[in-house]
Amino acid sequence: MIVVSDANVQVPPTYLRNLVGCLMRPGVGLVSSVVCGSGERTFGAALENAQLGTGVAPAIVTAHRVFGRPITVGKSMAMRRADLDRVGGWEHVGGVLAEDDCLGQRFHALGYGVDLCLEPVHNRNVIASPTRTVERHARWAKMRRALIPRAFPFEPLLSPVAIAAMTAMVAPSGLTARLVLCALALQTTGALLCHTLLHARRPFLLTAIEPIRTAAAFLAWCHAVASRRVCWRGNTFLVVRGSRLVPIAQSADRPAAEVARG
Repeated sequence: MIVVSDANVQVPPTYLRNLVGCLMRPGVGLVSSVVCGSGERTFGAALENAQLGTGVAPAIVTAHRVFGRPITVGKSMAMRRADLDRVGGWEHVGGVLAEDDCLGQRFHALGYGVDLCLEPVHNRNVIASPTRTVERHARWAKMRRALIPRAFPFEPLLSPVAIAAMTAMVAPSGLTARLVLCALALQTTGALLCHTLLHARRPFLLTAIEPIRTAAAFLAWCHAVASRRVCWRGNTFLVVRGSRLVPIAQSADRPAAEVARG
């Protein structure tokens, strides 16, 4: 068995037991974990951890349990070596940005179960700037745009505060102002519940910045709408269909329509 865990991920003592326990279920070929953030010492790191707790983790659980669309997060996953070889190994996902999710989709396409371990692991984000956090989640948004293009335009509608704020800007009134306050109360209550269930170290702190987190997430989404370009390991790429990475120098030699179809 192979277990992949990022260097900045902190796991509980029962991590391997629960992760491998999910992998031992009949038909399961790949398992990943729910990821939350912890360790924040700067505002940017708190913003990152808030986004993981109320933006990323609930979306992954909902996609898996409600819509049947498994999302594999490479920060924590387990598989059998023999099954990995059968789906093509690491080589087949070497040229994509979302190699973890694409690997999960290869397992799924070949009939393997892709499961989710609900015991959260902690992505340690201690020191970061708000700019870095927005840039990181803009890159993730560009991946989602490339992986699930039909769902991507509707992402802002998942935030009650975003919907209410847009309504208030289009039709300002006392009613829409009250709508914003109600939406804020609803969303912050949900955020506190998420952080509590994920065993966040400081759930009230992360909940307090929920309005700012919402604005930052919307900014990252807008960035992904405007551009498909990412900088990765000092190199610049276009993220095209399936999150495949096309070097900018290569894409400049090909017609734009051909790059988009890729």
